[in-house]
Amino acid sequence: MLNSDQKEISDEVLMAEFVKSLDNSVFDTLVKRHYKGACTFAGNRLSNKESAYDAVQEAFISVVRNRKLYNTSRSFSSWFYTILCNICIDLYRKQTRYDKKIHNWTETIQLPDEPVNHDYVRDLLDQVSAQDKEILILRLVEELSFAEIADFYGCSVDAAKKRCQRALKRLRQNGMIS
Repeated sequence: MLNSDQKEISDEVLMAEFVKSLDNSVFDTLVKRHYKGACTFAGNRLSNKESAYDAVQEAFISVVRNRKLYNTSRSFSSWFYTILCNICIDLYRKQTRYDKKIHNWTETIQLPDEPVNHDYVRDLLDQVSAQDKEILILRLVEELSFAEIADFYGCSVDAAKKRCQRALKRLRQNGMIS
């Protein structure tokens, strides 16, 4: 366990101590030192504040999970930012795939007398309940079968169909789609 003079101790020594002791105060010191810079880095890579915060959180979780893989001869900062960069790449790819699926889906629906606006559809999905959004994405964006959706929810195929129908009906009732 390190003392209150942790400000003067290098990141590498702190990480070595954390690997040995799992001391929360040691890890908190590392987080405090790198959090702001990591958020800035991730924000520039992802262009989305919420995704950046998620990436940073996931990077610190990864540090804890993979602490025994840390090589003390390597700079903590370079190891940490490698982890963060890889997480940002994964999140960017996931978001790109999601955006492409939303784009493809928006081409198939009828919007009220307007050209297709993919941001509008993304916003539309953000306005429905989390449950409706989830089932619509599973069915219309991810193109899962009703059997797969039923398995996901642990319900019958008929119940999965009904949930999807109700979600679409609520979108129509709110004038979001025709």
